[in-house]
Amino acid sequence: MRRRLHSDDREAGSAVTTSAEAPNAPRPRDGAATQSEAPKDKASKPAKPAAAGQVVPLVHAPQKRSAARARPRNSVRRLPAKLARSRDALLSYFRPIFTAHGLTDSQWRVLRVLSTTDEMDAGETAHRAFLLPSSLSRILRELSERGLIACWVPESDARRSMHALTKAGRKLVDDIEPHLALVHREIESRFGVDRVQALCDMLDAFSDEFET
Repeated sequence: MRRRLHSDDREAGSAVTTSAEAPNAPRPRDGAATQSEAPKDKASKPAKPAAAGQVVPLVHAPQKRSAARARPRNSVRRLPAKLARSRDALLSYFRPIFTAHGLTDSQWRVLRVLSTTDEMDAGETAHRAFLLPSSLSRILRELSERGLIACWVPESDARRSMHALTKAGRKLVDDIEPHLALVHREIESRFGVDRVQALCDMLDAFSDEFET
């Protein structure tokens, strides 16, 4: 009776072992896919976590810019900034020359305008030097104190103020002109003579259209 019980126990244990896992069956290696698991795509890689502060766009919700907000790249809104940037880039070649002679670019414009004629009144000088009357008055005073220009009021019209270069002022203009000529040639060489002329024509046309 005792032997039969032991035999029954061994048969029951063998049945349990067979139904759960065969003792001699090869065990799958770590990381190997079982029959019940679908094979993983080798090409797919887990997404990297976004860096701090980085905005990750939604995959199924692409961001589209509305037609109402879309604007041309070179919009007229950016024109003042572009003109100011071009002016600063151009003056970076001329300012060292003016500074070496103790002048500002505005003072040089006044001297350059007066060098084209024997005398000129304040209104015409301000117009041709692109200066406000208040700014011109200060510049004329500074240049007069340095002995570079002469100022007087004509007897025929006491309301006008006339100005002209002195001998020292004309000599200063003559000394600066060769340095500016070198810069002019460098600009034409880098940008092209035809492109410089076309740019000047376009700027003149733009100013004539909107100048009051």
